[in-house]
Amino acid sequence: MGSKIDDTLEWRGLLTLLAFAPLPSGAIPPVAQALLTLVLFALLASWTIRHAPSAAWPWMAEARLRIILLCWALAVAFAFFQVVPLPPKLVAALSPSLADLYAWTLPEYEQGGGWRALSTTPGATIQSGLLIGACGAAFFLVTVLCRTRERILGLALTVILVGAGEAIYGLAQMGGSLNRPASGTFVNRNHFSALLTMALCLGVGLLLARWQGTDRVGDEGREGAEAPELGLKLDRWARSSPLVVVSLTILAGTIFSFSRMGLSAPIVMLGLFGLFWLLGPVSRRVRLVGVGIVAVIMLLMGGAWPALGVVAERFQTLEDSYRVAAWEGTYALFRSSPIIGTGLGGLVDNLPRFLPVPFQEIFDHSHNEPLEILAEGGLVYAGLFGIGLLVYFGTLIPTWFSRRDPLARGLGLGCLAGATAVFLHSLVEFPLRMPANALYLSVIMGLGWEVVFSVRRAASLVRPVESLWVERQAHPSRASGSNDQAEPCRGLAQDATDAIDAMTRSTRLVIFTVALVGIGLSSVAGVADLLDRSGDGFVTRAINATDAINATTQKTLLVQASSAYQRANQIEPWQPAHTFRLGRVYEISATTLPPLGEETQKVWAAAASSYRRAVHLHPANARVQAALAWAALQSGDLIGARRAAQASLKLAPGDQEVRFTLSRWYLMQWEALNGEEQRLAATLVRSGAREQPERYVEATWQLVHDPKTVRKLLPIDLPVRRLLLDKLTEGQLFFDRWAEQAAYPGLRVSLSENGLRIISQGQMTGRQDPPSQATAGGAWTGMVEGWLSAGLTATVDLVLPPGEVVLYIPILGEAAGGTWPILNMTLGGQALPLPAMNEPGWRTALILLATKGGKFPLQVVLTNGTVLQENGNFVERRATLGPVKVLSASTRQ
Repeated sequence: MGSKIDDTLEWRGLLTLLAFAPLPSGAIPPVAQALLTLVLFALLASWTIRHAPSAAWPWMAEARLRIILLCWALAVAFAFFQVVPLPPKLVAALSPSLADLYAWTLPEYEQGGGWRALSTTPGATIQSGLLIGACGAAFFLVTVLCRTRERILGLALTVILVGAGEAIYGLAQMGGSLNRPASGTFVNRNHFSALLTMALCLGVGLLLARWQGTDRVGDEGREGAEAPELGLKLDRWARSSPLVVVSLTILAGTIFSFSRMGLSAPIVMLGLFGLFWLLGPVSRRVRLVGVGIVAVIMLLMGGAWPALGVVAERFQTLEDSYRVAAWEGTYALFRSSPIIGTGLGGLVDNLPRFLPVPFQEIFDHSHNEPLEILAEGGLVYAGLFGIGLLVYFGTLIPTWFSRRDPLARGLGLGCLAGATAVFLHSLVEFPLRMPANALYLSVIMGLGWEVVFSVRRAASLVRPVESLWVERQAHPSRASGSNDQAEPCRGLAQDATDAIDAMTRSTRLVIFTVALVGIGLSSVAGVADLLDRSGDGFVTRAINATDAINATTQKTLLVQASSAYQRANQIEPWQPAHTFRLGRVYEISATTLPPLGEETQKVWAAAASSYRRAVHLHPANARVQAALAWAALQSGDLIGARRAAQASLKLAPGDQEVRFTLSRWYLMQWEALNGEEQRLAATLVRSGAREQPERYVEATWQLVHDPKTVRKLLPIDLPVRRLLLDKLTEGQLFFDRWAEQAAYPGLRVSLSENGLRIISQGQMTGRQDPPSQATAGGAWTGMVEGWLSAGLTATVDLVLPPGEVVLYIPILGEAAGGTWPILNMTLGGQALPLPAMNEPGWRTALILLATKGGKFPLQVVLTNGTVLQENGNFVERRATLGPVKVLSASTRQ
């Protein structure tokens, strides 16, 4: 097997990575994923450098393991083939639907120029290929490092302990409440339960291995006295009890995750493989099954039963129509490009246009791993994936059946059950899209291979011709025949040795090259994400610095953010996120400048340019297209804006953000739209306003300046019309308000018991006058020389019609001692709100109210009137009131 090489560094590095991989949300943040892949490729490179070529021959001698690794390598190669630019004719030949997609999303492609990749999302495909390669590196490292029973046990215990730690943390999160599921360090409970599934299966498998091992020892010493047998029993329980406790803890975490398939899949797989395990050489089967049942019952009685009830209720209320729709859409996406797919990691961009019904949520994944593999990679990638799994399980399961070694049978059961349970879970979820789960699955698959084949390999691995030559050199007496007969054998052995060395050296070079590429791409991805995070921080601070004092600071922060995004784009130009964020910075900067300035146009043009680069990288992303449409419109590029708008709507007709952006896009140029475009805009506004009334009412009110047009655009939906009613009131468009109430009686305000209800109040300042339709309400009485002083009450009797009316009350105040007068006003005994007086000049208070009609006395008193001496003169704090005017629906001419 070659020279003995110390590989402790790689071994410890792998165990450390397993311990920390789940902590950053399952390694889903880009920087965490980049660190995970970086460490794996670094371990692979280290192993390749530190080991002689002959150290690789054991795994090279296993033909089926070579097939698995070859399929894995070809899958990575296929991922990177998908990002290679190809001529338009070749793209059309391989996938006509992709060629058609590029034609209406990219103007340069429609004109016959520009090569495109088979992946519509090259950046996401590179990330996916990098993760697949890293998981292959983990599988390979396990097969070459984990070749002793001690390391097999160490790796299994690491997985089990990490699962137990996740379970304890998840249970602690709940705080004894059933209002939220346990999710550990993961974002999603289903992903959390998938990790616990693998840990639980390994825990049960190791427990069975110890049970069977102590049974063998017991059988060998059964002829002795009862004392040794009692000692064996105590030893069995002493060694098994910690594993029982840990396994029950993991099971509790799985139950409290409330994940239906996360609980069902491991139980089904453990039951299936456990049944086959019981058919082997195991004594005390009944006792083992009884112990397992009692342990689970104790767990349920100890507090897990309520959580199990929650899981049962979720089975009873099974409503996963969105999953079915996602499956249908994913299958339709696969049929659009069945051979080479649309690009690994590209489902989120391409699925929306294939969904049978619109959904508000965005589908990052299809909740069905086989369908997603077919859609993203086509039959080519799915074939590689299927062949690898078929060879793996087709080799491992029959071999496991024939094994009699306790560790191979027990822990092999755990690895097989864990892997198959996760694959079963993947039929309705996407746990393997979490990098930490993908890493753990690769590790337990490698562990399963090693634990089943380790002893058999040592006993029956066919020695290469090189070994025969070494043996003949060490024991010349065993050589038969004459020297003439031995010489050809020596030559044959030497040739075989040279061939093996050449093959292993070339293999070593390939592995080392792959590791270096992985290290480079991982480092770039990690640094770029850190720059993006830095830019995001600058943008957040800039948005919060909105007042005039911080205008300079805001500009500086935005410049720093754009610099960070530009550097990220320079080192990772294939990722559209960097240039998209840069476009957002330009867009925010443009909103802080005068709307029609030359500098503003330049900033909008820069934003459109950034979005255009993002569209070039990910043309099937509807939100990027919508952002380009908005920025291009602001910069004056109407043709480009129109094309991007049409593409975004075609890509994701049900996406709320896309529809809102396009609604604004159409509303901003409402007068310039043709009839068909106006009808499309009205459809977008009406459908979106029902889902998000506040956003759409605000946008329609701001962009369409004609209230009558706004009223026609918005849907016949009372929540929407109430928001519009508030806008009309804020704009003091009372006749439009009353027209709304006439059209929709449900908007009318009910009266209080005294027949009077205050709806709103405001004021007009400067030269604003009441509408010409307002009528005089009468003359004030109770003031002295037109002034209202302390102790006086100004009164006017108003005759108001039934329904809503608006009172216009002019007020002029004079301050004394630096204090302005305070007025209290009542109508029919009910207090009316008045704006505070804090500066000289007339102001007109307006009050919208609903009445039952009739005569109402309007009274005003001054609460802080006084006379003070200032600069040798006496001044009075007082107020005067102008003639009251009344506006009602009946006064409109």
